[in-house]
Order: sequence, then structure tokens, then C-alpha cells
Amino acid sequence: DHHLLAKEVSDNSMVLLKNEGVLPLKNQSIGIIGKLAKIPRYQGSGSSRINPIKLENVYDCLVKQGISFKYADGYYIDNNDESLILEAIEVAKQVDVPIIFIGLTDEYESEGYDRTTLKLPRVHDKLVEEVASVNPNVVVVLFGGAPVEMPWIDKVNGLLNAYLSGEAGALSIIDILFGRVNPSGKLAETYPLKLEDTPCYPYFPGGNNAVYYVESIYVGYRYYEKANKEVLFPFGYGLSYTSFSYNDLQVNKDIFDHEDDQIEVSFRIKNTGTMFGKEVCQVYVKPLNPKVFRPVKELKGFEKVALDVGEEKEVKIILDKKAFSYYNVNKKTWIPEYGDYEICVGSSSKDIHLTTTIKVTINQDIPSPYEREALPSYYDLTKGFTIDDFKELVNRELTPLNRVAKRPYHYNSTMREVRTTFIGKLLYLFAKREIAKSSKDKTTRLMMLNSFLDMPYRGLFSHGKGMFTEELAECLLFMINGKYFKGLKRILKRNRK
Repeated sequence: DHHLLAKEVSDNSMVLLKNEGVLPLKNQSIGIIGKLAKIPRYQGSGSSRINPIKLENVYDCLVKQGISFKYADGYYIDNNDESLILEAIEVAKQVDVPIIFIGLTDEYESEGYDRTTLKLPRVHDKLVEEVASVNPNVVVVLFGGAPVEMPWIDKVNGLLNAYLSGEAGALSIIDILFGRVNPSGKLAETYPLKLEDTPCYPYFPGGNNAVYYVESIYVGYRYYEKANKEVLFPFGYGLSYTSFSYNDLQVNKDIFDHEDDQIEVSFRIKNTGTMFGKEVCQVYVKPLNPKVFRPVKELKGFEKVALDVGEEKEVKIILDKKAFSYYNVNKKTWIPEYGDYEICVGSSSKDIHLTTTIKVTINQDIPSPYEREALPSYYDLTKGFTIDDFKELVNRELTPLNRVAKRPYHYNSTMREVRTTFIGKLLYLFAKREIAKSSKDKTTRLMMLNSFLDMPYRGLFSHGKGMFTEELAECLLFMINGKYFKGLKRILKRNRK
């Protein structure tokens, strides 16, 4: 049954990020606050949207299960009006545990355009702050497809990240909150404290002609660890209602001396708590004295292990040459770097429980393709990257960030550039009208309009559903380039045919 499979996936994917003893719920009275409890954000926006046959929401599921609760909308889905917060405060005063459902709505993240902030809708943050001021026992259930800032994190006792949890996500949320399912998801990205902490912040989105990938290999935890940046939640992080112990780390050999070598990493993990649970065991490899600029450590293997209370299992992870390799731009291939490496076993990139050391003895004679003196900001990230170092790294002149949109326009000019002309403005207004007719959904219209503006001019006839032939597009292009009579003459000649 597809619905049961969707439930199994969401059970295993949600991430418990904070729990100060408030979860799982027992016999407390609860308040459900937030419109997302009734209208769930269960999928992303854009061309991937589907219409599930059966879509659950938390409000209806609680009613069906006979669970008593008080409810308040808390906010409107499509705006930041704060008038519903007072009702939510009154509900919070009357219950033991207010559970607030907040997150990124469809308009905030979609295909076709980028987010410009890591902030949640303003009214969502305000709602949490106000409710927490009258009842500190707050649990937040968070929806969304990517990291967000959480200025209220120290004021809540519980936080469950439901992500975009699919058609059965509501059932998983309820089962996790009440302890019928033990949360076992882990973060697949780092949650920074603020947007300005991200490695690409000074350089993205660049200009209208290029964006510089200045951060190179330093993406996610690879950057935050190397730059020694404090984060909100680290990569691989996630809590459980039970506890686990790691012990007995072993490797089958501590010398990697051949290209085809494999190192078997084994360790034991035990459920030391009072509830069945699953743990994602993670193996990281840390080069101790690399000559090439590299992250502090990198994830090279993981396994999700299910354990009954008191049960212990052995976990084995195989590391081959890829685990110790970097891409050598001179050799144009991946090469294991000579030197010592620490094998780290942990429950997140930050929480390392076991370590041991091995040595790679091959490739000692292969020099580093980089010189530390020439690329200082890639070896020491604490002061930030520099454009001069980036130019040295790519070893060529950089493409200009911006270009001035001017005539003559051509088939590869974007509609955003063409829109600066009279004919381009008319085409834009025409597209805007057709998009408005095609969808009543605000987010879909915004996504389609942005996609149209970023489309090359040739897309008019290749994606215009027969509305614009290649011949008509050529006529209009003459007019866009100021050759109105020539374009008009072509159109008249075309019509006579």
C-alpha cells in the first residue's frame, strides 16, 4: 500500500532537533496552534508538484484518533497579519503543552527562483515568541525543505523538523509526538545561525552574467568546521527517545599501501535506553597533515541500525581509496594523498565518539597541485575567501559578473534582457497574462513568470506551444533590435502566405 510506504518513509525521516524532557507526550493537555496543522506543507513547489489521492493533516488525524486538544489558527497562510496571535496566546494559557506548527509556506521556496533570506515568515517567528512568553513548555513542529533561522530556539522545549513529509506525514508527526514512533532522522545539511554565516553569502547570486563559486570544496559542514563557525545544528544531527553507546572501534589494517586496498572499519553500538530505536552511525575521515587544502573531515560511510532495548550490534563500513582521495587538477583524476588519517565514528559531524589512526603510504612522490602561499584563504578560512585567491585557483581570467543588456539582441539573450525594449515589454505583458490564466495558484504563477524571464529568447518558439513560430520570432527579433520596418515587412509577407 503506497500510503503505508509513505508513512514508513516519513517515520524514518523526521528529525528531532531539541527535547528538554517534554517529549514524548503522555497525559498532558495539548494545544494545536498554526494553520499548517490543517493545511500541511507536504511537498515542494514547482514542476514536481503532485496531487496525492490521500493527504493527511494533523488536525483531522487527532480528531479521528479521539485525542482531545484545543486549537487556534495562529496566522494566515498567505500573509503576515498578526491578528490571530491573541487567540493562540489564550489557547497556550489553557494547556500543558502548546504545539506550534510553523514553517516555510509555498511562496517562500519554489522552483524558478531562489530564497533571499533564511528567515521564516515574520508572523511565524512572532507567534512562537508570544506563545513561549505565556507557556514555556512549547513544542515546535517545523515544515520546509531547507534550513531556516530560529531566533526563538532557546525559548522552546521541543523541536521536531518534519521537512516536507509527504501524504502521510501528519500521522508520523502524531506518532512521534506521542512516542509510538521513535524519531531517527538525521540532518542532511548544516543549519547555520544566520544567512551571513554561509560560505556563499558574499558572492551569491553574483551578477546578471556570472556567479563565482568562490567557496570551492567548502560546502556545508566542510566549510563551517574549517572556518570554525558556530552553527545552530550540525550536519548529521538528530535526537532519539532512547540512548546509544559506541565502543570497540577496530580496523583490519592500519596501513593503506596499494590502490586497490580496502580498510574495514568495525565498531559496536548498543541501545542503552528504554525504548526501541534506530541510530545512523557515521564514519568520517580526517586528514591530519594534508598538503592539499581539504576539509577538516568528510563523511565516507554511514549505516542506520535498528536496536531493541539492551541490544548490541556490530557495524562494518568499508573504506576504499576514494575515502582518502582529492581531485588532482594536474593529473585530472582522484588521488589518495600520502599521510596520516584519523577515522572518526560519530552520531553527527560534531559528535564523534570513537577514533583511530591509519596511514596512507602511496603517492608520496606526487606533489600538491597547489601552493599554500598562493592560496592562503583556502588553507585558513577564518578570514574569508578572497577573489585574488579564487583567480589563482581557477588559473584564468574571471568572466565579468555583469554585462550591459543592449542591442543587438539574439536568440540566446534572456527575456529579462529583452524586456528592456518596447516589443520585449509587450511580450512580457502577454506572458504574464497567459500565466495568470493558466493557474490560480500564486506560487505557481511566480515560478512560471521567473522561469519565463530567465528563458533565452529562442524559448518563445521552442516552448511557446505553437503560439510563436520560429519565423514569427525572427520577425519580432528584428523589431526588438530597432528594425521595425524590416520586422513588420516580414510579418506582412508571412501573413500573405
